[in-house]
Amino acid sequence: MADIRLHNPVKKNFLKKWYSNTTGYIKRKPLGSFFITLGLLFIIIIIGHVANQPKQQATPPVPPKTVTLFSIGEAPKATFQAKIEKAGVIKIIAQAGGVVQSVSVTDGSTVKKGKQLIALSSNYQGGNALALQAQVAQAQYQNVVDTFGQQQDTINKQKAIADATLNNYYDQQSIASQSANNTSSLINSNQSVLDFLNQQLTADQNNGTSSATINTEQSQINTLQGAQNSMKASLSNIQEQTDTGKPQGQLSTTQHDLTIDQLNLQEKSLELNKEVTGLQAALAQVSADTMLPASPVNGVVERVFVHPGELVSPGTELAVVTADEASSQTVAVADVPAQIAQNISRVESSNLVIEGTSYSLKPFYVSTDATDGLLYSIFYTVPDAESSLVTDGQYVSVAIPIGSAKTGVTVPFVPIDAVYQTQNSNYLLVDENNKAVSRQVSVGNVFGSYIEITNGLQLGDQVILNRNIVAGDKVTTE
Repeated sequence: MADIRLHNPVKKNFLKKWYSNTTGYIKRKPLGSFFITLGLLFIIIIIGHVANQPKQQATPPVPPKTVTLFSIGEAPKATFQAKIEKAGVIKIIAQAGGVVQSVSVTDGSTVKKGKQLIALSSNYQGGNALALQAQVAQAQYQNVVDTFGQQQDTINKQKAIADATLNNYYDQQSIASQSANNTSSLINSNQSVLDFLNQQLTADQNNGTSSATINTEQSQINTLQGAQNSMKASLSNIQEQTDTGKPQGQLSTTQHDLTIDQLNLQEKSLELNKEVTGLQAALAQVSADTMLPASPVNGVVERVFVHPGELVSPGTELAVVTADEASSQTVAVADVPAQIAQNISRVESSNLVIEGTSYSLKPFYVSTDATDGLLYSIFYTVPDAESSLVTDGQYVSVAIPIGSAKTGVTVPFVPIDAVYQTQNSNYLLVDENNKAVSRQVSVGNVFGSYIEITNGLQLGDQVILNRNIVAGDKVTTE
């Protein structure tokens, strides 16, 4: 085909003519031809540049970043460590020092409540000083018990003697009182006779009766007056003895009352001695029992830590016993500062994390006084189904709500990781219309993983918690 085109006579003549005209023009106007050639070259370069320029692609919009928000007005949660306390796992601790004489159980043994696990002795020969002291105390108590009835009978008899003595005094007083009445009557009768004789003597003296008669009457009056005076003295003595208001009568009553009081004190001392001696015997037995550790529950011996012949001191762990019955008393105890304990939410639940699973629980008690130094205790009941997932003494995380949904407005708490700090200022990023905006704030005290924001936030603000966000980023929530 190419050969046919080249040998085409019409085209061949045309090319010869175009070539002749072009060369002739160049020869006639060499300068113009140069500029024409240069212009054509420039146009070709521009066309090539435009043709080879890459096409501009439209820049896609930047997608918003997914963030986690914290709403002001919610009750923040501070994370603490809570210690597990299982009531069903019991550590048998040596309460007294000594030598392990014998071990009655092995690992995995089933035991009943009160079953002796281990026997301790005071020396390697098996002597037990505490047991001997208990026997001495028991013997002393038994002696008090055996003689208690006899001593009580003796005291009762002494009381009866005191009562009989007082009654005898009253009988004598009654006899003396009757004698005083008779003497008083006789004195009155004699006084009547004496008065009559004095009147007769006065009349005879006035009538001029003979001296012999007057002397006789005077002698009778004197004799009768002497007898009257003697009876009055005797009456005064009897009245002194029979009047309970007089010292002699008061002395008898006081002696009786004093004797009875002394005997009552003696009886109480006897009863107190019996009670104290019994307590001393019981105390000595308790001390002796510390040498014979026993299981406090029905259960299984998980582990025995000692062997015969081993010397142990008070506080040495001897064995571990697990109770048979399922314990509903497995609790988690979190020790927190006073501000947390006083401001814990009573409405919202705490989150207790066990084996990676979070459980919503409310505390059954918050201590009102410090229990560990300056720390207060918050108690949670671990669900029965989860008790087997934890061990005694283990620590788990618990997120505790602080305040309530409406108490965080005045002084809200936010996670401390959301705060950006410079040398002079503190900042937070908040979500405003799906855009991260920087907000300057004032901070207060730190509680766990939360910090007080004293100024700069309002109710409803959405604090951005992510650390990969900068001011101006578009944000969204999941």
